[in-house]
Amino acid sequence: MKKKPILIIQPGPLHLFWTTGVYYLWALKNKYYFVILVDNDYLKSNRFKKVIKYFDIKHIHYQKKEKGFRLISDFLSTYKKIFKKFRPRKILMHNNSFIENQCLMHIAKNQDYIIDIFNYQNGRESLNMKNDRSNIINFEMIFFHNKYKFLRYFPKICLHLAKLKQLSRYYYYYKIIPFFLTGEVFTPSFNIFSGEANKIKNDNSYKLIKKYFAYLEVEAKIYREIEAGNTTEFEYSNCEIINHPLYTYGKQANNILYGKIIVKNRILIAPSLLIASLEAKGLADKIITNFIADKYIDSIKILLKKFPNYSIIFKVHPKDTGDNLWINIIDKISQKIKNIEFIKKNINVEKLILESRIIVSDVSSVLWWTIFLKNKIAISLDVFNLVKGDEMLGYKSSVYYINDLNKLKKTNFFKKIKITNKKNITKFI
Repeated sequence: MKKKPILIIQPGPLHLFWTTGVYYLWALKNKYYFVILVDNDYLKSNRFKKVIKYFDIKHIHYQKKEKGFRLISDFLSTYKKIFKKFRPRKILMHNNSFIENQCLMHIAKNQDYIIDIFNYQNGRESLNMKNDRSNIINFEMIFFHNKYKFLRYFPKICLHLAKLKQLSRYYYYYKIIPFFLTGEVFTPSFNIFSGEANKIKNDNSYKLIKKYFAYLEVEAKIYREIEAGNTTEFEYSNCEIINHPLYTYGKQANNILYGKIIVKNRILIAPSLLIASLEAKGLADKIITNFIADKYIDSIKILLKKFPNYSIIFKVHPKDTGDNLWINIIDKISQKIKNIEFIKKNINVEKLILESRIIVSDVSSVLWWTIFLKNKIAISLDVFNLVKGDEMLGYKSSVYYINDLNKLKKTNFFKKIKITNKKNITKFI
């Protein structure tokens, strides 16, 4: 057997492993042995257990769910042992600003040999990072609303409390704990809680990244803006636009992951966590239910007229499954639309996307993922008054952006959208 070098890969959350990480493993499986760093959620995934049999794996570390000092201490000690045992020469990681990757880079830079670190885009890149992180604030506001009912009447106070909580978490995990454990503080490219870029002058995580892999020019532009915000002397960009490995290796990998795929004349509707944005505004449940249901009813009627021979399936976000608001929304839609199936089982959305010709959402990453599949129509519905509802406008060369129902009626969805072929990941790693 040919001896291969060892690559550490940190693919991030399990749901993003299925959108991107697994395809990087597939692309690089003939070139490297892998050391994989993941959290405990992966242990529960039969799909993960099935697919890893196809790779040459030296070690998998499953990180236990810890918090605070214990979490950071576990990261640092575990990574130190892994470097000592395997002496990897390259690291491939998702967002370098996450705390696990800050710990990984801290250990890597203190080794007695050179390690190349590569960063890849794991999911849809927000066109406005601050707006994107507003979802975290929205969930915190909902938490305060539920715990302290009177705060529903004081939205500004609730907003300040939510922001203060996130700021405290950032300083606790990135400054206080690392200083006590390593004598240093961590300064990531941007604050993952607020979305603000960190102005960095000295040795930092950004400068440790040899290449950052993006897939579309619109997203590479965002990364370059973050780079410019990070450094006082913006001399060059380490960003490289490549083919998403789904585009080049998806057919092989998906045959293993999902079996034989039969594409149907079907429309898949898969909303994001849009309710949280409306709940954070303090709107009554009945108003939210009627508003969202009515918008979907009108949209579905138009889609059925445009695609009369298509069936429609509707799958809410996994975190919204069982939510009372969605139960009421689905009930109201069902009363008006008969030719629709609501997916209640825990079926992964990737398989549903592969089997459907048309994918409809608001700003969900399902649209982003669809871009890299051939012969699909991706439609972004910006009709729900979301704070960041126009996020997919930047993807209009690849996604049909619809911000009113008349536009939905008039758009020719059969116009071909092309993806430009680029270099593959194997050219760089």
